[in-house]
Amino acid sequence: MSTTIRSMRLSSSRFRALRAASYASGAVRLAGARYNSSTAQGGSAKLPDIEPSLLEITRTQQPKRPPPPSSLVFGHTFTDHMLTVPWRSLEGWGKPKIQPYGPLAVEPSATVFHYAHCLFEGLKAYRDTNGKVTLFRPDMNMKRMNTSAERIAMPLVKSFNGEAMVQLMKELIRLDKHWIPDLPGYSLLTCMAVGTQPALGVAPPKEALLFVICSPVGPYYPQGFKPVALYGTTEYTRASPGGIGAYKLGANYAAGVAAQKKAAEQGYVQNLWLHGPEHYITEVGTMNAFVVFKRSDGSVELVTPPLDGIILPGVTRDSVLALAKEHSAGKIRVPELTDKLVVSERPVTMKEVKEAAQKGDLVEFFGTGTAAVISPVDRIGYLGEDVHIPTGPDGMGPVSRPLWKHLTAIQTDENDVTALQWLTVLHPEDNTHCNSYYLDARTKLMASCSYAIPLAASARSLLRTTHALKATSSGIRSYAQVGSATFLGDPPSPPNPPPPPPSAATPGPTAASKQPQNPFDQHVIAQLCRLAAVQQSQPEPSGSGTVTKATPLTELIDQYMKRSGYVMESALPYESRPGAERRVQFRSDVPNKAANKSGIADLSSADGALVMVVHAVQDSKSKEHKVAYSSGFVVHPPGTPKGEAVLVTCAHTLEEIRHNPIMRSGLPSPAVRPGDVISASFIINGSPDAPTFHPVTSVLSAMHRADLLLLSAFLTASGAKNGAPAQTLRSLPVNPYPVHPGTPIRAHFVTDKPPTSGKDSDGWTPWVGGTWRKWAKGTVVGYRDFAGRDAKLHGFRGWGVPAETIFEMFSLPGLNLKR
Repeated sequence: MSTTIRSMRLSSSRFRALRAASYASGAVRLAGARYNSSTAQGGSAKLPDIEPSLLEITRTQQPKRPPPPSSLVFGHTFTDHMLTVPWRSLEGWGKPKIQPYGPLAVEPSATVFHYAHCLFEGLKAYRDTNGKVTLFRPDMNMKRMNTSAERIAMPLVKSFNGEAMVQLMKELIRLDKHWIPDLPGYSLLTCMAVGTQPALGVAPPKEALLFVICSPVGPYYPQGFKPVALYGTTEYTRASPGGIGAYKLGANYAAGVAAQKKAAEQGYVQNLWLHGPEHYITEVGTMNAFVVFKRSDGSVELVTPPLDGIILPGVTRDSVLALAKEHSAGKIRVPELTDKLVVSERPVTMKEVKEAAQKGDLVEFFGTGTAAVISPVDRIGYLGEDVHIPTGPDGMGPVSRPLWKHLTAIQTDENDVTALQWLTVLHPEDNTHCNSYYLDARTKLMASCSYAIPLAASARSLLRTTHALKATSSGIRSYAQVGSATFLGDPPSPPNPPPPPPSAATPGPTAASKQPQNPFDQHVIAQLCRLAAVQQSQPEPSGSGTVTKATPLTELIDQYMKRSGYVMESALPYESRPGAERRVQFRSDVPNKAANKSGIADLSSADGALVMVVHAVQDSKSKEHKVAYSSGFVVHPPGTPKGEAVLVTCAHTLEEIRHNPIMRSGLPSPAVRPGDVISASFIINGSPDAPTFHPVTSVLSAMHRADLLLLSAFLTASGAKNGAPAQTLRSLPVNPYPVHPGTPIRAHFVTDKPPTSGKDSDGWTPWVGGTWRKWAKGTVVGYRDFAGRDAKLHGFRGWGVPAETIFEMFSLPGLNLKR
């Protein structure tokens, strides 16, 4: 049955209402605004253009459930429906149809199989957590599709209406919107036109088919924002003047596979296309190339090769250039991007890049494309040797990083000034056609996930808690503290372990509103005040045995800022997926040993290796305070002095307290003085009712890309009392790279008020300082960004904002410390 709605002068709301009603039946044809009427001036007939008002929609009777994002392989999964629009030279464009995804009826003699009449476009549909879907610059893709069609003499170019095609794609996206991951992913739309005329002979095809399919995918580089290595290809040529290199044609890509395979055989991720005897840089695999040089006047030059007929005019290339030029001209402001920026479209050779690297004038090198957006490069194999390229702690450079941040923000922010010009938005309220089977599918999906309390995850049988997962609530709101995060949840009725008696030297809070709100905070603030009083009243003892030294946060933060990537080196080479032989397996049925002969460690030993890392600050006059904490674990690098503990924890917890208003108004000098602002960091272990505090003495290093912080603490037998070092802490091995999406992990949760009802209430046990903890199984779904931060776990709602990286557990050859 087919239902037709003809609405020539209806209001938009009335049209949406009629459209929604019509979707209740099987096939639907919509008639709305018309594009390029079928009659031409002068009385001569004009072939019909693409007409969205003729769209017929046939929904699948066997809808599939979207797979978990963690199982997605790039370009291997497709949604329930596809869009097809036929074309014939004597009839023009036929009726557009959205129909179930399936094989196309194309004869073996079709020109696409014999003469490569094939062109395509790839673009993205983004979906945010509010359900809003955006298309990024689809008009650019449609214009380029017209240009490509003209280059291979597909006559459909004469009547191809890009705006009408975008309207049809929006209808397809609305129908399959539930396939777009709201995780760090997107739905990649492939729009393709092929010659379908069943005839042999090299000539313009008289029949063609335009179709669109959708593929939900996750991050293009699942191992994280790791810079890639390129092989400067001199043996092969991607394109030549007068050829087809500047067009999005299928023939361009098949010819590049052999060169890419050779690059991989030599240990490079992708090939760098070089042209002519001068070895001009053209493209990075299937991406546009950008180079950044340092100039003698102190400015930096962002260079990309000009569009000279052999380089594809990429949409991302154009977007990066537009942002950089507008920023350089002072018309817009790209945060963190230098004002001394010169933007150039000029030829650049590998000789120039190599010489700049030797002189120290090469700032960075990166590629741009639809899938990866920006892909940094750290070395190029060229004529038998490697040209090394600088990269920052997160793998990117000082120009690519702010451009990437700004561009990816624009792609989902319709309120941005640039986004107003670049985005095509499908608002949630426009999604009125969803019928019952979609709603049923969503209900089943929600029933299969845990939405009760959004706790965040840690590493594989590991260390950590995450930062805040944002949620909304109405009415009574209760707060459960998880690590350094605050979550909203159902009002809990937690156990109430008694706080320890305060020390006589501890100045207690005077205002009830300023008192610590949980027993753990009371422990920490009491210890902080006691140490401050001791240091104020007594001169610091000499010698290495003192434990009363509590380095204030002002000094620790100063070290943190200055020692980024400074003292910690890992002897572990980069591995996109480390071998199973080095994996540390965890099991709960192994006796109390760190590991048995098979290399399997028990869960209780992992518990014993975990400690609490706490940063605390208090204004002694107003009694305002801030306590931020997370898990951590010890590593034993060679040469560590006796009594010192080197700990790995997350950096974002220190970042959180660094930006707290109490710290911003803190001491200008690193001295700790009661009566002003007092602060310190502690390592805490021991029994739940009698925690042991070990003051942190210094920040050894920070790895911002992985959100790692390396701390040094002095261990004693009884916390902050004078005495010889007497404690050692067990170590956990860790691989400082994010785990791949789909990896099962064990998550370590910490809270001061565990829930008392629901399925999340089981498994909680007392931990240090009146806190509660438990282990739970989880699976990494993906990451919001390529640096491995902001992780999403299956079964838990929300993101870590920000969250430390989720690490896999592997045996390390060793850590080297430089002091």
